[in-house]
Amino acid sequence: MKKYFFILQFILSISIIWADESNNIKNETDLSFMIASNIQMQFELEHRIKFPFPIGTNFLIEDNNITAKFGLELTPMTFNFLASAVWIPLPLLNISLGSEIGSGWNFDLYGFSMKGMGLYQRDDNKAPSEWVLGNGLDGIVWKTHCGITLLFDLAVFLPGDWNHLIFKIDNSFCYQNYTRANGTEAWYFKEDINQNWLSYYFSGFIGYQMPIFLHMTGFMFEMDKPLYNPQDGTALNYKAKMLCTILFDFKIGNYFSILALIEIGNHLTQPITSDFNREWEFSCVRLITTWHIKH
Repeated sequence: MKKYFFILQFILSISIIWADESNNIKNETDLSFMIASNIQMQFELEHRIKFPFPIGTNFLIEDNNITAKFGLELTPMTFNFLASAVWIPLPLLNISLGSEIGSGWNFDLYGFSMKGMGLYQRDDNKAPSEWVLGNGLDGIVWKTHCGITLLFDLAVFLPGDWNHLIFKIDNSFCYQNYTRANGTEAWYFKEDINQNWLSYYFSGFIGYQMPIFLHMTGFMFEMDKPLYNPQDGTALNYKAKMLCTILFDFKIGNYFSILALIEIGNHLTQPITSDFNREWEFSCVRLITTWHIKH
């Protein structure tokens, strides 16, 4: 495994050196702030380095590239470091690999229990919002994923500013782990309840991009299905987490954008059942403001 890792590292290093000498490296930086109707907020800083790979003039590969992403997410109750790479080996096809690591803390905010990180501990003598066991920074949550994305834009075949009908399909596998949890213990991170498991993620998106203030509108469906718990070697039959989102993306000049999201999902019932039963309900409205610092 290490052999293939170093081969890949060598190939990427050569490509970056060549791209740097040819002035083909592109750096982009975004700073965003998210606020939601369910009392959530998040700051995110992301830097992207894009360079051509593979190198060539063939029409199948001349526009292909690798984008390395590095990010920091900060909420009132968690922080998270992210790193990933997205490779476009062929038109319409993306291959991604990434990891993230973070930690958190718990506190009360004007009567609301903010659950950043901790074990899920049911106690019928307390309200469900208090069923969390953990102190600040007493563990680490880490995740790693790999996946394939298929992307289609009608404007590639019918050029025109008003012909950007976009379809996107994501498929990926993700493993997540909280260092304090053992076996099938449930745990919180960013107020979401999970276990140490391998899961399959799918998303489908259809959108329409326009050369006006309302830059894009679209609909997205997401599904996250737990598959396997490697700690006790059991297959999982839990219900998949699903989310439906309507989005509106507004472009303000060349440096700012506002993304509005309306979300409906199947959330965990309280108290949590053995099969992680879920019920559909309105989730929240999110507003994400992004400053494109460098692009």
